[in-house]
Amino acid sequence: MRKALGFTLIEILLVIALIGILSVAALSSYLNSTRTFAFVSAYKDVIAILREPRAYAVAGQTVNGVPVQRFGVKILPGAGNDLTVFADNGTIPFEMDAGDTIYSKKDLDALSGDPSKPYVLQKDGTVAAMSDENILFPIYLFYETGTGNLAIYGKKGSVLTLISAAEMRYLAFNFLQDKTDFLKYITVFQTSGIAEGFDIQPTL
Repeated sequence: MRKALGFTLIEILLVIALIGILSVAALSSYLNSTRTFAFVSAYKDVIAILREPRAYAVAGQTVNGVPVQRFGVKILPGAGNDLTVFADNGTIPFEMDAGDTIYSKKDLDALSGDPSKPYVLQKDGTVAAMSDENILFPIYLFYETGTGNLAIYGKKGSVLTLISAAEMRYLAFNFLQDKTDFLKYITVFQTSGIAEGFDIQPTL
């Protein structure tokens, strides 16, 4: 009697089940990689925006050919949750007003592509030397044209006040995606004015 060639039903079902398991694992890995890439990309975008006004100031950027005294970035997490880079050429110095020239604005909520999981930028209050909890948003970083010297303004109560290096040597932020484990750190130093990124909590 000739032996039948081929696969049994059980063998075929096992192969199909194995392919299904591998496909789910591959899809899960792909989605995790995509989310991680999107988070890192958004994180780098935020650092680039924080560095943008300093680059304009050092380069002596002008507005319609006219020099301006300083360039700034307004940091407003929360309801607005955005970063706005501008030339401080309006009628109110060291604040953003209707007369200032806006260069770019980044809505942090829109970066994630998922309204239920927005990206959040918040002060890192866990290291006392990095940030004073009495300083409220909005926070402004201003860079003097030509030198790039940094001046940090933040609200104390309802008053926008210059924050000295004695009060806060550097300003630290957590950058995270809400409802996930994604978390990185951004620090802006008073002396250099440069925004730096960290994978772990800075302990300067």
